[in-house]
Amino acid sequence: AAILAARWGWDARDLDRVIEDLEGASVAALFENLGESGFRARERAALRKTLKDDRCVLATGGGAPCSEEAIAEIEAAGPSVWLRGSPVLLAERAVLQGGRPLLAGRYAAEAASVLAAQLILRAPFYGRATTVVDVDGRTPEAVADAVEAGLKVEGWCP
Repeated sequence: AAILAARWGWDARDLDRVIEDLEGASVAALFENLGESGFRARERAALRKTLKDDRCVLATGGGAPCSEEAIAEIEAAGPSVWLRGSPVLLAERAVLQGGRPLLAGRYAAEAASVLAAQLILRAPFYGRATTVVDVDGRTPEAVADAVEAGLKVEGWCP
């Protein structure tokens, strides 16, 4: 998101940071205090608010687009991109970076199994993206190049 926003002269936003700013608590604390359903309600409200911003590249968390209401709002706001990665790669990143409540306390191999199962449930929503870019083995700049290329094929790019 940051690379594309810089290229286009737009704002970059991370939905988890937006939620934390609005709620005054970390995503992990919100998950712990509100449970997943309470967190998802806050997430949907933050998503709805942020999608109203023009000229913004928004990075959502993996669960954000996974309701009919959320994906419809995303589709109405403009093009979307599924940055598709293997569960192993995504687990390694999540474990190293921390902060993913559904993976907290798990080792990379266990996290990969959890992510593979989540992908099965989430794929129908992710698959509605305007374009799909595989991230395994690509640098962030190469991913951004592929996103721009995919959006151009779909007739969209600033």
